[in-house]
Amino acid sequence: MKIRIQFRLFADLIKAAGGKEVVEEVEDGTTFKELIHQAAKKYGSAFLEILDGDNLNLNYLILKNGENLQSADVKLKNGDEVAIFPAICGG
Repeated sequence: MKIRIQFRLFADLIKAAGGKEVVEEVEDGTTFKELIHQAAKKYGSAFLEILDGDNLNLNYLILKNGENLQSADVKLKNGDEVAIFPAICGG
């Protein structure tokens, strides 16, 4: 069974995906890590930077339904919204 996940993207990920909001269809039970690998195949390797191996890259703030995502192994549900904010550096 397929489920729909909405990405809200910022910075370089907008350019990679071609928009600020993208809906991905994945199999029920898909983890965040698997979603990112699917997005990388579709939109390019910029999405792989969100992961650090099998873990979340701490240089990104990742929210699932408005709450801080704690693990790349979290299973997603139909209608989940995932927002990905890259770290902002400045001086």
